[in-house]
Amino acid sequence: MLTCLAIALQSHPLQAQSYCNVTSAAPYSANMPGMTNVKIGTINRTSGSVEGSSSFIQTGLSTNLEQGKTYTVSITHTKDAQSFPNARNNIRVWIDYNQNFELDDVGETVISADKQTPGVFTGSFTVPMTAKLGQTKIRITAKMSDDAGH
Repeated sequence: MLTCLAIALQSHPLQAQSYCNVTSAAPYSANMPGMTNVKIGTINRTSGSVEGSSSFIQTGLSTNLEQGKTYTVSITHTKDAQSFPNARNNIRVWIDYNQNFELDDVGETVISADKQTPGVFTGSFTVPMTAKLGQTKIRITAKMSDDAGH
């Protein structure tokens, strides 16, 4: 499950907009693991593991983050207990700090935690003082790890 949220990096409150785009993503079954809750800043989004016919959700939600401050992310994630009873998930959180519409720049992977037992994962990150101010995106994933055959 991939969730796209928007954030605004700023010194004072503004509204952010999401610009994540995925052209194709589909669940393999109705039991597909996913995220059922994501909390960061003022965002507290609850959902089913699979929403509709896509494993990608663009929420349109936003929150404000500030340079130099530390934030906690809480991610409730599930597994496909029927097909992959031993599955754990790899959790990733990226923030496009330089606002170049890419999430592979140094420092933009803010949380990387492998083989997390399904349930509630909590991690934190600090927004660098060099982060560009304004609207940007955050991407959060919970994907099956290799101990499930992936």
